[in-house]
Amino acid sequence: MRISSSQVRLLVISSLVLIAVVVVVRLTIGEKPQVGPAIQNDKATIPLRSYMSPGDRGTTASIDPCTLIEKGEIEAEIGRPVGEPQSGYADNPLGERYCRFPDPEAQDIDLFNYSIVFNASIDPPLLRDGYSVLRMFEGRKVSPDLIQVVENLGDDAFWGGSGKELWNGLHILVHDVYLQVKVNSGNELMDYRIAQNVAVAALERLFTD
Repeated sequence: MRISSSQVRLLVISSLVLIAVVVVVRLTIGEKPQVGPAIQNDKATIPLRSYMSPGDRGTTASIDPCTLIEKGEIEAEIGRPVGEPQSGYADNPLGERYCRFPDPEAQDIDLFNYSIVFNASIDPPLLRDGYSVLRMFEGRKVSPDLIQVVENLGDDAFWGGSGKELWNGLHILVHDVYLQVKVNSGNELMDYRIAQNVAVAALERLFTD
């Protein structure tokens, strides 16, 4: 069977279109912090699990999350200036507190944002109804397709990717504390590494001071 020149051109064009689609998809997906089925935490400098069981310590008091990390540390991690830290309450019934470091040139854009919830700060009626940091942590896992388990960090942890959704960021459960860290560096792998470094530093200070 003889192939005409028009058929050859059609095959070439189809191949080029397919290659272009593959390239676009790869660029869209970007670099992911995927290391097998679970992300290995290689930055933690202390064994967080070793002293976080309820039998080893009492109730953790609620504090302002901005006291756990300094502006200079965030700038060193991100590699650029950030705005002054701003703290507040994200959800009063849960006592969820946040600390945000905005873009100095666009105050409505967060370059770094993390929130923290303590069982001690949740309203007693909610606690009696079974609400806790564990329930909140589990509720934000949403779907196995959207998260990755992070091993050897706190009692439980997962990475939900970069973005503004509830499941995005690095989520860590330690004893009676739930920490969520979101970074906006423009690179998801870098976002994960920065979130991990800052989270470990904050938890070290929270549980060793």
